[in-house]
Amino acid sequence: MTTEPVDDDLVALPLVTREEFEQITCNRCGDCCESLYLRVQDFEVLYQPPRQDDHEDARYRSWLQDLVPITPVTEIKGQAYRRYKCLRFAREADTGLGVCTRYEERPWTCSAFPYGRPVVDVSASGLPHCSWAVRIIDG
Repeated sequence: MTTEPVDDDLVALPLVTREEFEQITCNRCGDCCESLYLRVQDFEVLYQPPRQDDHEDARYRSWLQDLVPITPVTEIKGQAYRRYKCLRFAREADTGLGVCTRYEERPWTCSAFPYGRPVVDVSASGLPHCSWAVRIIDG
């Protein structure tokens, strides 16, 4: 695996083929749990009636209530965003690896991460330790 040069404020990204990317597994760094950006409007669902017999809707609502804002609201591409930390995230005492304390109840937002594509925000305030922080090359 090789890496490509990037700006000083970013980490060098490993270069992988699509096949190599598909084999990557979570390294339990916790970046996605300790620093996730959501649109402020995503929380509006909490003020609407729950969808009947929709298990995923219930999981998502419960998860939203376990997020704590860690930054003020920021505008990104005309949308109001805020960075959050998930209270369900913990670190194992012996290894320091991340673990979800309600793993079986995770919403799709968590269980499907990174949604079949590389993580692109690898700045210090993004997801610099994520195992999916790579660049896919033709190969």
